[in-house]
Amino acid sequence: MPKQPTPEQLETFAENPSEGPLVMINLLRLAKGEGAGEYGEYAKKIAPIFARVGARMIYTGSYDSAVIGDPGESFDAIAIVEYPNREAFLGMLDSEAYQAIHPHRDRGLESQWLLASTPTVTVGD
Repeated sequence: MPKQPTPEQLETFAENPSEGPLVMINLLRLAKGEGAGEYGEYAKKIAPIFARVGARMIYTGSYDSAVIGDPGESFDAIAIVEYPNREAFLGMLDSEAYQAIHPHRDRGLESQWLLASTPTVTVGD
């Protein structure tokens, strides 16, 4: 499983016509050894970047079990982040601040599923 989106995936994501809030669901597999420490460093440093783009962490937690789905698929952690829109997410990825901390993320992850979701009801309503 990959750690980075392909150019085609980013293009499809950027071309989606949805406006308004965007929720990103992160299913994370940490790298063996120092993965937890590296990803923890990334998590600490991403908070001010989230604030600059108007994003907010909705949830972080450990993965427990699959109630529905392939029990062979497992993850170490789950994080859910809300962005004001797709442009905020894409702008964050291109920012110098994000690029500076990205190596921690890369070293911390074995693999990741990153799922984009457009709320059908505004979050917080």
